Amino acid sequence: MTQFSLDKIKGRSLTTGTRADLLQNMVRTYVGDYVEIGTAYGSSAILAALANPKMTVHCIDPMDGMYGKNKIDIQTGYHPSPELLEWNCMQYDIEYGKRVILHRQKHPPFPKAIADLQFGVGYIDGDHSVAGCIADYEGLKDRCQCLIFDNYEKGSVKKGVKPALAAGWNLIERVAESSGNKQPYQMVAIVRS
Repeated sequence: MTQFSLDKIKGRSLTTGTRADLLQNMVRTYVGDYVEIGTAYGSSAILAALANPKMTVHCIDPMDGMYGKNKIDIQTGYHPSPELLEWNCMQYDIEYGKRVILHRQKHPPFPKAIADLQFGVGYIDGDHSVAGCIADYEGLKDRCQCLIFDNYEKGSVKKGVKPALAAGWNLIERVAESSGNKQPYQMVAIVRS
């Protein structure tokens, strides 16, 4: 189980249970800085930073509301923002702007400020459309040792992962977590062969 509680997060913790365990295990296994596409309130970024205190966490997110609709999250009453991400980081003594760096933009394109960096793990939880997943994979495939796709239970995400598998990436772990819905949340980790 995850050794860190995310009960201090304002907003909601979108990476919990077995999915949090998978993320932290991959961050500990594939050493290097971490990049994620889709940050929301920062729970995945915080989990990664806590799992490996020596790395830098790069977050790519336009912070334009949940799912790009520039609306407040009806489940929490919060709107993802740089200020809220900073507040959440501070609750875990993670230095925002130094250990966790927000690149406030949509992806693609990949942020110019980190275009030359390589990463241990890339986490994809942004645009869940087929085209969005493929674009995120294309942006990270030559920069990361391991890629994690959240919401694999969605048909669009599964279809978005297929090009990576066809290109020789191997699915090494798949976890499911009960969500109270009919279908459990799923996450997969893939690595280059």
